[in-house]
Amino acid sequence: MRKLKGFNPKYISWISIILAILMITTSFLVIKRIEASLLLILEKEGYALLESLITSSENSIKATDIAEQILEDRLLDNAKAIDQMKELNKEKLLTIANETHLKKIDVFDGKGNVLITSSLYSPEDISPPSALHFIFSEKSRIMSFKTEEGDFAVAIKRLNSSDVIVCYADAKYIYNFKQSIGIGNLIQKISKESGIEYILLQNEEGIVFATKNIEKMKKISNDTFLKNALLSNKKASREFDFEGRKVLEVVKPFSIAHTPYGVFRLGLSLEDYNSVLHDTKRHIVILSLFLFFIGFVIIGFIVTGQNYRLLNESFKQMEIFTKKVMDGINSAIVSIDKDLIITYLNKRTTSMFSLTGEGFLGKNYKLFFPQDELLLEKSISLKRNIDEVEKEYALPSGKRIYIGITTSLLSDEEERITGATALVRDLTLIKKLKEDLQEKERLKTIGVLASGVAHEIRNPLNALRLSIGKLKRDDERGTDKLLKIITDEIGRIEKTVEDFLSFTRPFNLRLSEVKLNHILDEIISLMDGEASDKGIVLKREFEVIPIVYGDETELRKVFMNIIRNSIDATDDGGEIVLKTVSDNKSVEVSIKDTGIGISEEDVTRIFDPYFTKKKAGTGLGMSIAKRIIEGHKGSISIESEIGKGTEITIRLSVG
Repeated sequence: MRKLKGFNPKYISWISIILAILMITTSFLVIKRIEASLLLILEKEGYALLESLITSSENSIKATDIAEQILEDRLLDNAKAIDQMKELNKEKLLTIANETHLKKIDVFDGKGNVLITSSLYSPEDISPPSALHFIFSEKSRIMSFKTEEGDFAVAIKRLNSSDVIVCYADAKYIYNFKQSIGIGNLIQKISKESGIEYILLQNEEGIVFATKNIEKMKKISNDTFLKNALLSNKKASREFDFEGRKVLEVVKPFSIAHTPYGVFRLGLSLEDYNSVLHDTKRHIVILSLFLFFIGFVIIGFIVTGQNYRLLNESFKQMEIFTKKVMDGINSAIVSIDKDLIITYLNKRTTSMFSLTGEGFLGKNYKLFFPQDELLLEKSISLKRNIDEVEKEYALPSGKRIYIGITTSLLSDEEERITGATALVRDLTLIKKLKEDLQEKERLKTIGVLASGVAHEIRNPLNALRLSIGKLKRDDERGTDKLLKIITDEIGRIEKTVEDFLSFTRPFNLRLSEVKLNHILDEIISLMDGEASDKGIVLKREFEVIPIVYGDETELRKVFMNIIRNSIDATDDGGEIVLKTVSDNKSVEVSIKDTGIGISEEDVTRIFDPYFTKKKAGTGLGMSIAKRIIEGHKGSISIESEIGKGTEITIRLSVG
């Protein structure tokens, strides 16, 4: 082979040395950059997970407080209901305890002796809880407390005596319920995700909640890193030696009611990180050796491409992991930038607000929430966070839900606002529970007033009736007509009182097999004469329907009242159609007339107590009917139009 002119092996050596130094230096810098980038991504994802964990923890604490308040209200309602009963015995208390899922019910006299109990123990073996001395000493009439066994109890002194009624809820039930929604349970669930070594909440006294693999940790006061994080109230991270292996620990202070409580510590496994880093190093060394022979240009191209691929894969893995965590949260989360472009929303958002389609990211927030229903635009314009605002929201289907909104501003390193995030909770069920409790209290108040009014009216009525009877016997010539009018008016007063009591007094249904078609046939036969006198035709359209379980007497009262109302509202030549249908799960009875109809405004008030358009009506008939049907776990609805008639539909369950 012929030698090239000017070829000098010395230059090749220098070039090789320079190239080797460049390759080694480049490889070292690239590895360090990848290591820092991966740690930064892992750290950011850890902070995001801690934020969601803290938010969920605060929600769990609120849910626990609400649950305890609801339990206390339910026990108080039961105690008040028992207080209104005139005669109490062990069988009644046992029935009430079983139906309301109470552990037991005790009734003490004013000296602390057990009068009646629903438990299997004899009264002599039961001692009053020490907390009851506040009631026995007349320092309080109503109180709630926990027993030594951990049971939750509510006590109330009876209105007409010194006796005390105590209702107990089982401690095991309360404990299991709190565990199911508590922070500890939430931590255990999240800790099952791969890549998490441990999660714990720690305060100055020690560990509050932790994953099962945590037995002990250094106290905050003995750990400078944790102490500085708690004092500065800022999130921080470090590499931490846990059980002989390195983990990335991210921490964030946790406050309750704006008071520092402790720190959340999240240990993220570095196993995947080290594996990726190890593979990256190996690939870079191989590429460096290869690129050593093909030149500087090829070296830069391949190293850049390889690094980008590894970083992209690592980022995608962390992105998938974060998405799973955020989609598992039972609250809607929506983030926008300062131009109102959606940058993130979780799966719960689409289900809560019935959003259809896909590809929401990158679209304008006002396309889906044109009135700024989530307050994100308002939060950015005001340049502040918005705390727990309750609003009513109308879904595309027309259904209305109640939501609680909390917004947080997003900012860059220079504290410039870059966007905002909204956390939205569905408060519909909680609001309904509150409304049901308010309605129950209103009805109880009406019941107390009604009982007092009825008691005061009955005695004078009886005396008046006896006096009229005596007057009639003494002189029957000139006062017969007057006596009849007085007697009729007394009957009307008694009917009013009886309807009032039927609406307010507690009632127990006597359930048995009921053939609705048979009952309706009998009622039609009884009322056919009254309808014929007005020229009204009663029609039957009955299917073969299954037997239902109900109180036959109360159901007869409902149907007779509705049919009589239809007769009163229908003119000569009209008709009333009674129809029964069934889908084997429920039975539906409809009563449709061709009467004068009811206005749209009055239809919404038809079941309100004392609402009536009849001159002689008490306004309680439809209220009583609704109460009876709902007592059978059924439903009653009404549709009407002025001049076209009214249709009332009653649905009862089969079996």
